[in-house]
Amino acid sequence: MKILVTGARGVVGRPLTELLAARGEHVRAAGRNLSALGHSAGAVEPVLMDFRDPETFAPALAGVDRVFLSYPMDLGDPAPVERFLESVKAAGERLLVFHSFAGADKNAFPPHYRIERAIEKSGIPHTILRT
Repeated sequence: MKILVTGARGVVGRPLTELLAARGEHVRAAGRNLSALGHSAGAVEPVLMDFRDPETFAPALAGVDRVFLSYPMDLGDPAPVERFLESVKAAGERLLVFHSFAGADKNAFPPHYRIERAIEKSGIPHTILRT
């Protein structure tokens, strides 16, 4: 099993990546800056992935069984994440875990609401973590 972690340099993504690798999981750490994706624990495979560049989606998803999706706060518009979800679905059955926030399902203003709806409509097996 291989797990793609988006936002692998972030407050949640970095410790998650290190924890998974320390447990012996095969982790692919995704981000826009490969040199910044180094991790200290276990074997982590860095991969270039930029939500603004759909050409980076397929290489990041190749051979992946699970996806941890964290919304990049500097993105603004959730449309690129919705395009990423289309790529996840096209790549085949996977488990997607989306890191959202408490109340996002009831507040249509933040992009997390729209992403949650897109995940639900996609048919991708998923878990939404609201923290």
